[in-house]
Amino acid sequence: MGRRRRREQSQEQRQAYAETLRLREQVASAVRLQPACAGLPVLPAGMQAGQGSGAVVYVDAQEQLTGTGVWVGWGLAPAVATFIGQAGADTEEGASAGRYGYAVIEAMTGAIRDILTAGGYSVDVNLGTEPHYTVYVVAAP
Repeated sequence: MGRRRRREQSQEQRQAYAETLRLREQVASAVRLQPACAGLPVLPAGMQAGQGSGAVVYVDAQEQLTGTGVWVGWGLAPAVATFIGQAGADTEEGASAGRYGYAVIEAMTGAIRDILTAGGYSVDVNLGTEPHYTVYVVAAP
């Protein structure tokens, strides 16, 4: 009896998790439309920062995450990201390119924040040392 109950509970948990992911993907699809409607390029679902330039929407798969589970960031142009990587942070050119890249990400993060807020989303911004996904969608309208 105990094993069957655990198996049923586990199946219920898997179904609830699958539903959570489905809802997160639904929010992510709606979020992708916001910067696109504002005229910004948006990378297709499944692409990550570094694979192209534009807004990048990421669905976090953590089960215990609060909020929508959707992050938005800005992908630098691959040429800029490559130059930063090749020049090295310890050179003047690399440091300059790194500052430029961070300034672009910071500016575009502000634009994405403002666009999503205008669309009725509640967001939180986290600009850290790895600013690939910097805008967290706390709640959808």
